[in-house]
Amino acid sequence: MLRVIAETGGKLVDGDLTETVDRTLLTTRSIEYDAVVVAAGSTGLNDRKLAVLLSETNQHFKILGSWGDGDQVLIAAGVDTAAPGVVTAAKATPSYLQELLAAIRMHRAWDRVTDAPEPAGTKVT
Repeated sequence: MLRVIAETGGKLVDGDLTETVDRTLLTTRSIEYDAVVVAAGSTGLNDRKLAVLLSETNQHFKILGSWGDGDQVLIAAGVDTAAPGVVTAAKATPSYLQELLAAIRMHRAWDRVTDAPEPAGTKVT
């Protein structure tokens, strides 16, 4: 299920396109999502609540994405945009969306785990 998150409630309007805001930065948490994607044009959002949402999503190894200048929002939140499970592109093209959906199907980007020891009994030799 797709949810639109914005600074405030209401509707986002761009020409003939209108999207209803489902959650505000004040009323959402990372546990609600398998992935968070930052759209182009979001770089003006310098909001601590957004940084927390993105940071927690990253720390839980969930998928993060962005297109356009949305990668700057990820970087400002401390996300390594070259890390596994972080899908960025200049535009939201069909091939980008396919790559993003493939990453979301993996549910988590366990390849980002670098400092955690393997649980006992799980090492494959």
